[in-house]
Amino acid sequence: MWLRGAGLAFGNSVWASSITLAAYMGGLGLGNVLAGRFGHLVQRPVRTYALVEVVIAVSGALLVPLLPALASWLAPLLGMAENASWLYTPLHLIVVFLLLMIPTTAMGATLPLLVKALCQTKTGFGTALGHLYGFNTLGAMAGAIAGEAFLVKALGLVGTGLAAALLNLLAAGLSLTIVARTLAPVGPATIAAPSAPFSWRAKLILLASCLAGAALLAAEVIWFRFLRLFFLDTDATFVAMLAVILAGIACGGLLTGMLLKRWPQRHDLAASAAALCGVLFVASYRLFDAHLAGSIWYIDSASITGLSMLLMFPTALASGVLFTLLGQAIHALTLAEMESAAALTTANTTGAMLGALLAAFVLLPRAGIENALWLIAATYAIATLALVLAKGLPSFPAGRWAQTAALAGVVIGLALFPFGRMKDHLDTAAKKFSAVESSNVVAVREGLTETLQYLRRDWQGQPVSYRLMTNGFSMSDSEPGSRRYMGLYAYWPAALHPDLRSALLISYGLGNTARSLTEIASLRQIDVVDISRDIINGAGIPYPDRASPLQDPRVRVHIDDGRYFLQATARRFDLITSEPPPPRASGVVSLYTEEYFRLMRARLNEGGLVTYWLPVHDMASADAKAIIKGFCNAFDDCGLWGGYGLNWMLTGGRHAAKAPSAAHFSQMWRDQKLAPTLAELGLERPELLGTTFMADAQQLKILLGDALPLTDNFPKRYSQLFPAKADFQLYADWMDVRQTAERFRTSPWIAAHLPAPLREASAPYFILHPALNEPGEVAQKGYRLQMIAEIMNRSDLKTPIYWLLDSSPREAAIARGAVDGGKAEIAYALGVDALARRDSVRALAYFETALASGDNRAVLPLLFSACRAGQGQRAQQVALRQQLGEVRNPLARCW
Repeated sequence: MWLRGAGLAFGNSVWASSITLAAYMGGLGLGNVLAGRFGHLVQRPVRTYALVEVVIAVSGALLVPLLPALASWLAPLLGMAENASWLYTPLHLIVVFLLLMIPTTAMGATLPLLVKALCQTKTGFGTALGHLYGFNTLGAMAGAIAGEAFLVKALGLVGTGLAAALLNLLAAGLSLTIVARTLAPVGPATIAAPSAPFSWRAKLILLASCLAGAALLAAEVIWFRFLRLFFLDTDATFVAMLAVILAGIACGGLLTGMLLKRWPQRHDLAASAAALCGVLFVASYRLFDAHLAGSIWYIDSASITGLSMLLMFPTALASGVLFTLLGQAIHALTLAEMESAAALTTANTTGAMLGALLAAFVLLPRAGIENALWLIAATYAIATLALVLAKGLPSFPAGRWAQTAALAGVVIGLALFPFGRMKDHLDTAAKKFSAVESSNVVAVREGLTETLQYLRRDWQGQPVSYRLMTNGFSMSDSEPGSRRYMGLYAYWPAALHPDLRSALLISYGLGNTARSLTEIASLRQIDVVDISRDIINGAGIPYPDRASPLQDPRVRVHIDDGRYFLQATARRFDLITSEPPPPRASGVVSLYTEEYFRLMRARLNEGGLVTYWLPVHDMASADAKAIIKGFCNAFDDCGLWGGYGLNWMLTGGRHAAKAPSAAHFSQMWRDQKLAPTLAELGLERPELLGTTFMADAQQLKILLGDALPLTDNFPKRYSQLFPAKADFQLYADWMDVRQTAERFRTSPWIAAHLPAPLREASAPYFILHPALNEPGEVAQKGYRLQMIAEIMNRSDLKTPIYWLLDSSPREAAIARGAVDGGKAEIAYALGVDALARRDSVRALAYFETALASGDNRAVLPLLFSACRAGQGQRAQQVALRQQLGEVRNPLARCW
C-alpha cells in the first residue's frame, strides 16, 4: 500500500520505487539498531512489542491516504523548484523517505523484542529466531497475496490499509493475552547490563550477514528484470514472484529453527550455507529454460509461479537457512538475545538496502543482467570466506565434508559460469514477434528501468517498420496501423484547435506521435516526458536515415514519471496527449484513473484538448467502461474516437472552442509535406477524420450504463481480465459503422465542433471506414473484394486498397524502385499499386507475373482486375488453370 501511495504522490519512476524500498529497509535497520542499543533496558519485551505494533498500525494506516495527498500540498513548492535541478530531484524523495521511516523503524524493532520474549521462556535462541523469522515472512507472503487477490478490490487502498492496521492491533492484543496466560517470565524482570563490544569473529559474521542481505535483494532485482522477459508484467505477476521468494525464506527459517532445537551447535554450518546459496544461485540460472512450461510467454499464474520457483526458490530457501544459522552463531559469541537478533538484522537489512540500490542503479545499467548475476554469486563467495575465517571448519566430519563440497561448488560455479546464455534468453523473448513478422533484432539495451530490444522488419532489403520491446512486452511499433492511431493523437487536435502552440506528449515509445507533432507547423514548443532515459537515448534507432523527432528544435525532453510531471509543473498546454503502457502493466493503472484525468484537465490552457490511448484489445469491457467513466467524470465534453482496430482514442477539453472554419480544419491536407504522410496513414481526405467518431459525452452516458469509475483508491476496478468473446462483440457493436454514422449525425458535440461542410462530406465515407480501421477483419470475413469495389466506385482513395490486399504505400514505393520486377513479392506489390491507382490492365499483368512466380495471394486480385478490365475470358482461363472450381464471388467471376 505504501508503494502504491508513493507512486500516486511522486510517480512510479525507478527513483521513487527505489527510495521507497530504501526507506523500508533503512527503517528496519534503524529499528534494529535502536533495539540493540536499548534492548538491555527492556524489562517486559512483550508489552513493548504490543506498543510498537500500535505505532505501526496508526502510522502505517495514516500513510496510505497521506502519501497521495502530499502531492497537492507540495505541488506549488515543487513547481517553484522545477528549474532548480539540484533541488527538484531529491525534494520529493526526502519527504517520502522520512515519512516511511516512522512505521518501518517500529517494524524493525519487533523481531528482536519477540526473540527476547521467547528466550525468557527457555526457548533456544536459534529456534526462536528461526520460527519468528519464518512465520513473519509467511505472514508477509500471505498479506501480499491477500491484498492483490481481494482486499484492494473489495476495500480500496485506504480500506486495505485499515485492514492491515487491524491486523497489527490484533497482533498486539494477542501477544498481551498470550503472555498473560502462558508465557510469564521465569524470573523477576531486571535491567540487564549492556553487552560487551563484538569480537572480530562476531564482526566477520555480521559482515557475512550484510553481504548475504545485499546479495539476496540484488538477486531479487535482477531476477525480476530477467523473468519479465517471459512473463506478462502485471501487479499479480510481481506478487507471485515475491511470494516465491518469501516462501523460500520462510521455509528456510522454519527448517533451521527445528534443526537448531535439536542440534544448537550446528551454527558451524553457516559457511556451508553461504556457499550453498552461491551454488544454487548459479545452478538455477544455468538450468533455467523458459520453454519448460511449454511456451515462451506466460500469463497464467501456474506457469509464472512454477518458473519462478525454478529460478528463485532454491536460493531463497538457502538464504533463510543462512540467516538463522548466522543468528545462532552471533548469539554463541555474545549471549545477549535481543542484541544478537538486532545486530544480525541490522547488518542484513543494511546490506539488503545497499544491494537493491546497487543492482538497480549500477549493476543493471553498467554490467547487464548476466554480469550482475556473476557478481552476486561472487558476493556469496566472499560471505563464505568471511564465515570460514570467523568459524573455521565444522566440529564433525560430515560437516567438514559438506563445507568442503560447498566451497568447491561455489568456486566451480564462478569459474564455469554460463556466460552467453543471456543472448539465448533475449532471442527467446523476441521470437514471439520476430518469428511471426520476419523481423530481426537490431539493438539491445539493458538499462536502468527495463531491457530494451529494437526489432526491424525489412522488405526487399529496405526497412519498413520497427518494433520496441520493453522486457518481453511489445511497447510500440511503426506498422502503418499503429502509426495511424498514434498520428491521430496529434492530427485530430490540430484540425479542431484554432491555434495549437504548445503540446505535452507523455510516453515516447518509438516516436510515432512525437513525429506527428513535429509535423504541425503551428506548434512552438513540444514537451516530451518519458520515464525511461534509455528509450530516449535510443530515439535515433528507428530513424537511421533522418533526424529523430527529438532533434526538432521545438522539443524539450523530461525524464520523469508523467503523472508526477503534471503534479509538479505550473505550466499549461494547448494539447496533452499520451499513450502510456496498457493499464495491465505493473504500476501503470494510476495513469488511467479519474484523478489523473482531472490533473490533465487542470494543466490545459483555456480551449486546450486532451487525446488519450484506450487499448480495449487488452481489456475486458467492464474495465474499458471504468476507464471511460473516470475520463468522462473529469471531462464533461468527453468523446470516444476510433484509431486503428481496437486502439481507441479518448478526447476531452477545457472549454474547447467551437467549430473552426472548413479551411482551418483542412489546412493539413493542403500542406505539401504533410499530405503524403496523412495519405499513407489512411487519412487521404479531411472527411475521413470524421469517420473515426464513435460517441460523444451524452451518448457515452448511455453506453456506459451504471459503470463505476476507475479511481486511485479503487485500482482493482480494473480487473486485469483479458477480453472474452462477449467483450469483443460489444466492441464490434460500438464500432459498427451504421451506429457510429447515426451517432455522428445526431451528436450535439459534432454539430458544435465540426464545420458544417465537413459534417456533410464525412457521412458517405462511414461505409468505407472498416477498410481503414480493421482491414484484416474485412479480409477474414470474406468481403474484401466487395469493399475494394465500393472504394473504387465511390471514391479516389488508394490507401485502403493497399491495406486490404496486404500491402502498403511504403512497399509499393520500394517495388517501383526495384530492379527485379519479375520477383513474386515485387510483382504482387506493383499489382496492388496499379489497382490502387485504378489501372486494372497493368494490375492484371503484374498479378499474372506474381502468380506465375508462385505468389498465390495474387489469385483473387488477378481475377478481380481481369473483371474490372473487361477481360472475363482471361479470368476464366486463370480460374481453370488454378483449379479453383466454382468461383462464387461475382466480383471475381465475370464469365
